[in-house]
Amino acid sequence: MTQQNAAMVEETNATTRELGEETKALLVLVDQFQLPATSELD
Repeated sequence: MTQQNAAMVEETNATTRELGEETKALLVLVDQFQLPATSELD
């Protein structure tokens, strides 16, 4: 049982690191978007 828990923790850590890297890549892509300035309409 302890070995299974250790394996699950290792897998969770690897997945967390991968998700962090994917988040960084996504932020780089989102940062490239340029939205036009909006003006308030009366």
